[in-house]
Amino acid sequence: MHSMSAAVATVATESAHGSDDAAGSGLLSETVEREASSLRAVFRERRISLTTMDRPLRWATGGALASPLGVALLIALRDVPASNVVLGRSGGQVVQVSAPLFIATLALLALGLAYLVTGAILASWRSPARFGRR
Repeated sequence: MHSMSAAVATVATESAHGSDDAAGSGLLSETVEREASSLRAVFRERRISLTTMDRPLRWATGGALASPLGVALLIALRDVPASNVVLGRSGGQVVQVSAPLFIATLALLALGLAYLVTGAILASWRSPARFGRR
């Protein structure tokens, strides 16, 4: 990044002193290309590889990648003509939600609660010495 700012400063100095703008833009484009290629190399080196992950981490990553699909599905379900579930009244108006959204919400809440309870149970079974406590 420092070389990028140095190249920009060099180009700005040459432009101020009347140097050829084509030469300055050539230097800038070479610097930008060099920086972009090094950035691509860093991304290639640090990218996530599903093949080297443990199975539980693969499942968690798959769930994270599938969540936008679930969001799109819930948005699509919003407009599906189905019976409504009445949740209550607010300000004299009936608050209701469609049955598919209600079922999806209950399923996701149950899944979230299962994660919470599982985490609490597994955390209580861990040895305190493992975390540096005695």
